[in-house]
Amino acid sequence: IVFATSQNPTTTTGNKVIVLGTTGSYIAALGGLSPATTYYVRAFATSSAGTAYGAQVQFTTGIVPVGPGWQSPTGLEHSMTVYAQVDRQGTEVTTAGSKLAACDSNGNVAGVASVITGPGGSKLYQLTVWSNQTSIAAMPLKVYDAGTDEVKDIVETLAFQANGILGTIAAPVLYHVRPPEIDQL
Repeated sequence: IVFATSQNPTTTTGNKVIVLGTTGSYIAALGGLSPATTYYVRAFATSSAGTAYGAQVQFTTGIVPVGPGWQSPTGLEHSMTVYAQVDRQGTEVTTAGSKLAACDSNGNVAGVASVITGPGGSKLYQLTVWSNQTSIAAMPLKVYDAGTDEVKDIVETLAFQANGILGTIAAPVLYHVRPPEIDQL
């Protein structure tokens, strides 16, 4: 196939994805696409008689949530590893791009992790938290839910212990997203 951001792409003006020896239906993966962009696609076949093109099809890519620019700190002396899952009102927060972060008392990120796949296909976070202190009684946690493009507070806090490990990849600790406040009448 050939695809481009302009109509009627050709093998000289568009990006090609070659699928050799196919007839009838086939699947091809398009790479390097930009978010919120319309693309035009046509099948083509080349022989000694030249190149023939199929009917044009168009599609528009979605907008990928960027999320917060959380970065794990560098240059800190002590670390702790946390294996965790996050529950949001009965649903795990595991959409690709979701992140779990621990924060220090000033609100600075002390560690951040993306969703990973564990044993048996389970989804979890392997969070490394950093500090210059050897222990901290309560570090706040936050989760970025890429499925809703929202940052939410976690009910529980993390008791940081240098060189500590909380949970395992097979049995992660379960955290809960703080439910929305209910107004009192």
